[in-house]
Amino acid sequence: MACILGATLAPVGTELQPDFVSCILCGGRDWADAVANLLLYAPLGAALVWNGRIGFRAVGYAFLLSACIELTQTIIPGRDPSLGDVTFNTLGAASGQIAALLARRWLVPGPLSAARLSLAAAALGTGMLALTGALLAPSIPPTALSIWYAPALPEMPWYHARVLDTRLGGLALHPGLLPAQAGPLLRTGEPLRVTATAGPPVPALAPLIVFEDDGANQVYLVGPDRNDLVLRYQTRAATCGLDQPDIRLRDAFAAITAGDTVRLGIQRRAVEWCLSLNRLERCGLGF
Repeated sequence: MACILGATLAPVGTELQPDFVSCILCGGRDWADAVANLLLYAPLGAALVWNGRIGFRAVGYAFLLSACIELTQTIIPGRDPSLGDVTFNTLGAASGQIAALLARRWLVPGPLSAARLSLAAAALGTGMLALTGALLAPSIPPTALSIWYAPALPEMPWYHARVLDTRLGGLALHPGLLPAQAGPLLRTGEPLRVTATAGPPVPALAPLIVFEDDGANQVYLVGPDRNDLVLRYQTRAATCGLDQPDIRLRDAFAAITAGDTVRLGIQRRAVEWCLSLNRLERCGLGF
């Protein structure tokens, strides 16, 4: 209970959500939110089983708790109350109940069940590794692409930098719609070289270079995050509404001050990435 209340009732911004969102799967990371909400309440469902509260009434307790929290979030800055959160919180509690009821069979199985469970666990682990690798593969769309320099995006800080020159492979790039050959060069991981005048430090990830598809979706982003140089490209996971990690060159901007000239380099070699900033370079980066 303490973990749930701490994770859901603390302010995370300064603005109030205008109203309660009635959709089940909402936004660009809808399935990531769904999985997170399900996992948040699963331990509560298991704890209710261990305290002798089993069945629809126990799941109803979790539903009431989630509904009260979501209604309270309407007056907490930065929170996004929605019907989807209540739905997946309730499903999470039900999943926790089922897992707790089956725990004895899993933890103290007979010889035949142990063999079957071991085989199932090996298959599940292998499948999860393969699925994760597939989801984290690049997914740059074949549509027309545009590039923007240090744009002011609503969800990110504005990086007050000035881009002087950008080249993708041997192709010079300019803000706006890109020529048709830029897309294949980006998908094959050709070197991206950027020369820019650095801006002041930023408190979070801020875009220096952004590639967008014809639907204004970010498919490739390069920029600083405090002292790190960050590469974020669209993966299959992102297209499915899941989260994804960034690729980082740690402390690349640690010695950079506003007004310095910086030269960035990004290149993909098979399944690994090489990132550089001025004299600092590191290869072998990836997931």
